[in-house]
Amino acid sequence: MSEIKKLVEIAKAEVGYLEKKSNDKLDSKTANAGHKNYTKYARDLDAIKGFYNGKKQGHPWCDVFTDWVMVQAVGVDRAKELLLQPNKSLGAGCGYSMEYYKKAKQLHTKPKVGDQIFFKNDKGSITHTGWVTKVDSTKVYTIEGNTSSEAGVVSNGGCVRAKSYKLSASYIAGYGRPKYKEEAAEEKPKTLEIKYVYNCSVLNVRKGAGTKYSIVRTIKKGTKVNVYEISGSWARIGTNEWVSNKYLTKTEPTSYKTKKVSNCSVLNVRSGAGTKYKIVRTIKKGTKVTIYKTSGDWSKISSSKEEWCSSKYLK
Repeated sequence: MSEIKKLVEIAKAEVGYLEKKSNDKLDSKTANAGHKNYTKYARDLDAIKGFYNGKKQGHPWCDVFTDWVMVQAVGVDRAKELLLQPNKSLGAGCGYSMEYYKKAKQLHTKPKVGDQIFFKNDKGSITHTGWVTKVDSTKVYTIEGNTSSEAGVVSNGGCVRAKSYKLSASYIAGYGRPKYKEEAAEEKPKTLEIKYVYNCSVLNVRKGAGTKYSIVRTIKKGTKVNVYEISGSWARIGTNEWVSNKYLTKTEPTSYKTKKVSNCSVLNVRSGAGTKYKIVRTIKKGTKVTIYKTSGDWSKISSSKEEWCSSKYLK
């Protein structure tokens, strides 16, 4: 069963649960009902060492409910990974939970099933949360803890309920999107083409398409890269990793040796490996050229064009 499907089924199974007036009969959906914020959800997460920054039993529990559902669906370690929460996290608070998604650039404006929905009040404060279980052309459907059946956003309502809202509702603050296994597979970029680093000893990899972006790493000459996107003269070779496209070639390097033109004043460059091919240009004695490929006594000296010259005039 997929991670998303399992999470939704577990959340649905909890609909009807009522918070308790004391730390008793926590596993019953309806027994010992009250308004003291006692739940099995807080009890179970409080028992996990370092899950939160402190005990949460007796506190408002809408976000505790969402975290509990995730832990039940995928286990503690995977839940922390998907919820983006560190040890001793502040994630029992809605605003903190949303901030974890926001910092990871996983907060969205349009919902998908499996998203964590966040609600805000008139002042912009994050007040409530739940799981998205269905989306259609006009509404988003949820299961929330610590709410009620009353229409609209109800914080601290004491129940687990299935609810729905218009997609255009102004009180929806955003949707946190965990990187589920199935979501990660969908988001895997398609390779436009495969290229190789050339004409430099090392190539800077930057955070964006331009020299104004910071360098995150370097890659060596001859390195094979997958190009996922082209933007102007820049190529994206990873998640938010860009290199100058002028240092990439489609031709797989053999040795990429650099030599000089010698034993002639000018050297003819031809459109193929042989004298039968037409001359496309000439290069002067002493000019450095990079050899991308050889064929018999001829060397290819361009990565993108059919430009060849006699190897006997290169040293």
